[in-house]
Amino acid sequence: MFENIKEYINLRLKHARFSFAERMALTSANFTATIIFVALFSLMFLFLSLGLGFYLGEKYNSFGTGFFIVGLIYLAVLLILVIFKRFLIINPIRNKVLFNFLNAKKNEEEVEQ
Repeated sequence: MFENIKEYINLRLKHARFSFAERMALTSANFTATIIFVALFSLMFLFLSLGLGFYLGEKYNSFGTGFFIVGLIYLAVLLILVIFKRFLIINPIRNKVLFNFLNAKKNEEEVEQ
């Protein structure tokens, strides 16, 4: 009887280690993919901003005016994000994290049964 309990505990510990390793690997992969995405998006955004600034500068015969207009566009976007941050940023991130966490728990429960 004692050996069965000991074996059961060892199996549960192995399962916990594998589960932890799987979560860490998935988290690392998601983090790396997010970093790459953010870096590429930032470069794209930078070059599009420069292009728009130069385009507007040529259109209004003043590069200062063109980049000022681009700055005002970013200010408007920032204000919208600040005003609606709960709906545009906080709630979607919270829902995604909870969805991933609850699905991981559900998958573990299915494996145990």
